[in-house]
Amino acid sequence: MANQAESSSEILSYVREVSLREDDILRDLRELTGELPMGHAMQVMAEEGQFLAFLVGLIGARNVLEIGTFTGYSTLCMARAIPSDGRLVTCDITSKWPDIAAEYWTKADVADRIDVRIGDAGETLSGLLAEDGAGAFDFVFIDADKTNYRRYADGITRAAQALKPSASFRPLPPHGPRRGPER
Repeated sequence: MANQAESSSEILSYVREVSLREDDILRDLRELTGELPMGHAMQVMAEEGQFLAFLVGLIGARNVLEIGTFTGYSTLCMARAIPSDGRLVTCDITSKWPDIAAEYWTKADVADRIDVRIGDAGETLSGLLAEDGAGAFDFVFIDADKTNYRRYADGITRAAQALKPSASFRPLPPHGPRRGPER
């Protein structure tokens, strides 16, 4: 995903210079990932990782589900945003990529918050439902093989019912959002 947002290199450089809050651990992981085959194409952009952490913190998520770990950049960003007693379950089809990430999670002191599940994500979702029951996760991020997005989304909504209802996800009233006091 890295650098997949349409923008000029000047704009991207400006955004990274002015708003990106990427420490040495995140930068080192991003740079290492970029050196891997398909690394630049598959990794989460630094700005996206920062935005995911913002969303996780904004809703006060304690339990996060991530489908698709790769080298764990987004995992690290979100794990830092949950409380120290929170949990982030990340799913990948192989241990090859999360094994790279583990060193960086340890350096960032968040490894104890991360539960890596290796195997088919659809099956993992079913297992999580059996283990934790419905409503176990406050936030879900899907970034795995794109051809199975529908399957993963269906697994979350139909089989796992993983998202807790919250103000962030409640449907709008039939007449639309309220715009403030009537005048």
